[in-house]
Amino acid sequence: MKPRTLLTALMTATLFAAQLSLPSPAQNNAPPAARGVVTIGESSQYSTATNKPQRFIDYVEIKAEDATLPLTLNILNGNNISPGFNWVRVSLSGKTLFTQNNVLNKKEIPFSVTGLLSAGTSQIVVEAGGIPGSTMSWKLLAAQVAPTLQSGKPDKAGLGDTITLTGTHFGTKPSTNTVTFGGIKAQIKSVSGDTSLEVVVPANAAVGDNKVTVTTGGAASNAIVITIVAVPELDGLSLTSGPPGQDLTISGKNFSKKASENTVTIAGASAEITEASPTSLTVIIPEVYNPQYAVPVTVEVNGVKAKNSINFDIYNRVY
Repeated sequence: MKPRTLLTALMTATLFAAQLSLPSPAQNNAPPAARGVVTIGESSQYSTATNKPQRFIDYVEIKAEDATLPLTLNILNGNNISPGFNWVRVSLSGKTLFTQNNVLNKKEIPFSVTGLLSAGTSQIVVEAGGIPGSTMSWKLLAAQVAPTLQSGKPDKAGLGDTITLTGTHFGTKPSTNTVTFGGIKAQIKSVSGDTSLEVVVPANAAVGDNKVTVTTGGAASNAIVITIVAVPELDGLSLTSGPPGQDLTISGKNFSKKASENTVTIAGASAEITEASPTSLTVIIPEVYNPQYAVPVTVEVNGVKAKNSINFDIYNRVY
């Protein structure tokens, strides 16, 4: 995992104007962290050549999606070769976070900074005192929070249709999320905050119930079910023209055998469906202004629009 911070480390004069040896610039070259906790910033190793108090200043860049995560500032005091400092004081953006007067034998000092760091650049100041050769560093850790899927709308859609997924803890950029339908990756069109994703149903997704998941930062969400409906298609009409009130049969494919799951419009008006099967729909031409010529006959099945429409002429009713 590549570093996710931009740290510019520098060390200023000591609290008592003692001359200091400057540390090298802070780096974030740690190997990828285990799932659940990631390092989003770390300092270089601080050290002192004097027994006078020292002051170290770093700047950490926090991304918007990280600022909302549980954050821990982990002070690493000393190592296997060098002793640690005797006392430490840490400030974040000018506010004192904590002071510990006796940390000589504490090798690791974790402090929660959740909610204390906002998106953007924050200053971290460490003041410490110890014997010559004392060392110290810190890491800023983020606990990954798995995204949660709450709903998908519509919950029935055709291949290539757009669906809006709502939930929590999504990545705030399309590239930070992966959405799959039955294991098949979907295109993410847009993101709204960390609670909404607009995605396109994959063209090769299986027709029927699909388990949909979102993965963010390596953490996967729960699954919800989206039903993929085969896109209906019109092949022909039993008539090329007719008056309002006349029966009209539409032939095609991927219609529903339940009349209530189909919607037919003629010249923009809803037509009553009297018979339905997967390959044909019989409707009554609706009462519309007539005559009208080359008006579209359209079909939707469970909200999924047909690939095509067929034109039809409506002529005057004969009394």
